[in-house]
Amino acid sequence: MKILKIISLVLICLISTSCSLTARDSSGAPIQPSLHAAAEKPKTSPDEKKNDFTQKSTPSVVTISPGHPRFVTFSLPSNEVQNYITCKGKRIPYSKISNSIGATYISESYFSPLQDYQCEIESFDKKKSYIKLKLVAYKYPEEKLNVDKKRVDLSKKDLDRVIKEKEILNKVYAESSPMFLFSDSFKKPLNSKLTSFYGNRRIFNNKQRTQHLGIDFRAPVGQKVPSANRGKVVLAQNLFFSGNTVIIDHGLGIFTMYGHLSEISAKVGTVVSKGEILGKAGMTGRVTGPHLHWGVKVHGNWIDGVELVKESKKQVEYMAKISQNNVL
Repeated sequence: MKILKIISLVLICLISTSCSLTARDSSGAPIQPSLHAAAEKPKTSPDEKKNDFTQKSTPSVVTISPGHPRFVTFSLPSNEVQNYITCKGKRIPYSKISNSIGATYISESYFSPLQDYQCEIESFDKKKSYIKLKLVAYKYPEEKLNVDKKRVDLSKKDLDRVIKEKEILNKVYAESSPMFLFSDSFKKPLNSKLTSFYGNRRIFNNKQRTQHLGIDFRAPVGQKVPSANRGKVVLAQNLFFSGNTVIIDHGLGIFTMYGHLSEISAKVGTVVSKGEILGKAGMTGRVTGPHLHWGVKVHGNWIDGVELVKESKKQVEYMAKISQNNVL
């Protein structure tokens, strides 16, 4: 009879949401569960949802091609972390966009050996996490150009000038703001026809081979040239190859340069906004006709500016998600 009552009680509990099968002792008091008993999985709290969003932001494998940049985000450990990540022995600064998320750009050289590698994120107590980079080949076109012979076969005087200018440029590119100086995405400086794409293998006068590590826009002499994004002007002068040139530091190792200008209006040391006029297009330096040469350098590598425009849009979208999820 007792067995039948027990079975009846169990059946009632299975079909009722109000029944409790709490274990009780001989006096009828409920028995407290042991600390070692299996606990029911707790519901996800708002804070845990934020952490879940953070985890999803961490890329397991990032695909990248020679001459391309990638915007990457990663989870920061709870303990103090270095203010840079390390990629192939190079220290790359990052921006701490929340208490738990870091962000930066990784670039791959045009001359990449196409070997996969990983970037390290290291805390001060030597704990490490990684971003894995998978290299994918990218085929660039070839073009032939005829230019003034003296612009190809340099005299000693011109060579000395080029060497001095290289030292100036190395110093400029070695110093960058420790934070992003922009919050909006990059844009191409002009909407005109591209007369030469990034990565074109160039043959000058049918013999000397080189690579065009920038983008050329069709532009008549005198056309106004705007900045591709907010940043600080770090160079505004005439150079042997690129003529009248302006270079802008956008922070965290990202630079844009504007070459062959007929006039320069930007001043070194000033912060320019996105779209602000830097000068006018021209044909100074080593050119075959008037145009704007736009170069983009990320952590020492000349990369495709069109790819930076795409990646920066991902950055803006990601920051919007951070804001919407209230991730702190």
